[in-house]
Amino acid sequence: MVSDVMMPGLDGVSLLRELRADQRTRMIPVVLLSARTGEEAVVEAIEAGADDYLPKPFSARELLARVRTQLELSRMRRAAAEAAERERAQELPRLLDAASVVLADSLDYPTTLARVAQLAVSVLADFCLVDLKQDEEEGGGFRRVGVGCSDPAQAALAEEAKRFAPVLDGPCDSAQSRVLRERRPVLIEPFTDEHRRAIAQDEDHLRVMREMGGRSFMCVPLATRERIFGTLTFIAARSGRRYTQADLAAAEELARRCALAVDNARLYNDAQRAIALRDEFLSIASHELKTPLTPLALQIQLLMRRAPELCCDREHLAWLTDRLGLVRRQSERLRRLVDNLLDVSRITAGRLALDLEPVRLSDIVRQVVSRFQEGGGLAESGSRITVSADDDAAGNWDRMRLEQVVDNLVSNALKYGQGKPIHVAVTSTSSTATLTMADRGIGIAPEHIGRIFGRFERAVSSRNYGGLGMGLYISRQVVEALDGSIEVSSVLGEGTTFRVTLPLAGPAPSRRGLSDPRAA
Repeated sequence: MVSDVMMPGLDGVSLLRELRADQRTRMIPVVLLSARTGEEAVVEAIEAGADDYLPKPFSARELLARVRTQLELSRMRRAAAEAAERERAQELPRLLDAASVVLADSLDYPTTLARVAQLAVSVLADFCLVDLKQDEEEGGGFRRVGVGCSDPAQAALAEEAKRFAPVLDGPCDSAQSRVLRERRPVLIEPFTDEHRRAIAQDEDHLRVMREMGGRSFMCVPLATRERIFGTLTFIAARSGRRYTQADLAAAEELARRCALAVDNARLYNDAQRAIALRDEFLSIASHELKTPLTPLALQIQLLMRRAPELCCDREHLAWLTDRLGLVRRQSERLRRLVDNLLDVSRITAGRLALDLEPVRLSDIVRQVVSRFQEGGGLAESGSRITVSADDDAAGNWDRMRLEQVVDNLVSNALKYGQGKPIHVAVTSTSSTATLTMADRGIGIAPEHIGRIFGRFERAVSSRNYGGLGMGLYISRQVVEALDGSIEVSSVLGEGTTFRVTLPLAGPAPSRRGLSDPRAA
């Protein structure tokens, strides 16, 4: 465009400023013509955005030469801008991929988002601000968790900008307030001092924003369908970048990924708090339940001893003895359940104590199987247990804990064995002992094998089989605390085999005493 500075009813410099302020016309090359000469006139035109300034008088040949030059420069600028746009189009997917890796790296989302902000300034902005909404217990409001800065020389300015998180009761017409209120992105191009004043909380905030020197501005919400977590703000300053709708779409995609990471992290933290409360309740409830069980067991034993004295009739005595036996078995079952709950609490807290001593694994297996025979557990299940034991399988282990493991495995085999035979084998080598427990029961589906050792996990419905899913979890933690391993193989409908392998030397010295299976 060629324009005179002085025109009837129109000022060429004012026209130029209007052209430069409009996104549609700001790239048009403009040559100003004027009778004014001198340095002041030229500087005024150039500062207004003129590409060239030609004082009168001039020749047509000189004007054409300058116009050709500006057209060529304009063509070169367009080519450079297109090349830069293609480069940005390639950089944006790389930015999103890198951000996804960072977001998946940690559940500490404030720190992670600050790292994402620093990634963003390498591609999208000169400054990237991350503001998070705080929960009521954190004091409410917003906290600025990070300010990414592309120029290390402006790091002090970025640090100062952290002081000015958005306020909920701030100016209702500011860009960030609109984003928080409407949960919709805002793009401001050009970003002027008027916009800065609308956002600024005070004169100090305005000063910082002016020093940042933003020319183009985007603010996008960090939100999921249910909640808004904060905002991401992008400011283009010294780079001269002008934001477009494509940039806004990239910023929204980045914010979407960040919001998803924040939501997942908060859900995980909420779940962990709920688990901690549950574990605390289980610990307290277990102790409270255990208190009356000891006198109850003593009273049952006393009644069973005195039953012949209290009931002289043989028929009634048999009935009473049978019922007392049932009560004793159920109280023993309740005791094991309470002990398991207590052990789960100890394991979760990392307080599983090991009391090591020389132990024969074959002796423990025979004792546990004998208790099930005497207690009626075998008769109730209908199964028959055969034991083949190597008496040389002796190691440095915790007797009580190892009994607990064998007890849990036998109980498991009886419960799911469908009354079919169960085989228990104990073998040993020069350094290890192996316990194998095989049943021919219902088996375990392949998709459930990976989780049966989890806390409160079950492979079958509780409507058909009792239990809380603690036995295998405790067994695994005890075996691993002894530096051993427990494995399972199963075919659905054909049976299950558990194999426990233990080092004869016992656990390494570093694991003796208090063991923390959570580190396993």
